[in-house]
Amino acid sequence: MHLQCNFNVHERNAVRLLTRSFGSVGGGTAAPRSCAAERKHPLTILRRIAPVLTTALLFSVLVSSPALAQGAAKQKVIVHLTHYTDNLHAAKMAVHLALAMQSMGAQVTMLLDLEGVRLASTREPAELVWGGGDPISKELAAFVKAGGQMLVCPHCAEIAGIASGALRPGARIGKDDELAKAILAADKILDY
Repeated sequence: MHLQCNFNVHERNAVRLLTRSFGSVGGGTAAPRSCAAERKHPLTILRRIAPVLTTALLFSVLVSSPALAQGAAKQKVIVHLTHYTDNLHAAKMAVHLALAMQSMGAQVTMLLDLEGVRLASTREPAELVWGGGDPISKELAAFVKAGGQMLVCPHCAEIAGIASGALRPGARIGKDDELAKAILAADKILDY
């Protein structure tokens, strides 16, 4: 007797191979399977639910994608910079990554303290270059033009002799608790 089932040859062979390999419950040899038994087989069940699982997985990836989640709040990123002329490599990387993240839609604030406050000062040289690329000031100007901000530590600015009238565009001296609040509100912090 030949059974008509909705299985292809490979599925039936896989079922037979599994049955021969593991035997039936109780250790005997496996009896031929009927269509009803084949429909309950794990491979058959998996074949039937695979499209549903694939669709659910694809939907969850698409929904969680930041590019597709319109109206979602922007990520708040703090780029903490503690260097300027004392470590141009750190300053260049901080400004470069701040610009990149701001351009990708994040809300980026450069938090400048220690020697990093000098980046915001108009009294400091602006055309400094590290590693043969563009001057740091060029990327800094693009960062500010894209909506990025610089928040300067008030204590460090005072010690460095930087007043609010001597700040580059996009920079401002923060209030005492403002730096702490910005850090606590950040989704991510990048430290240089």
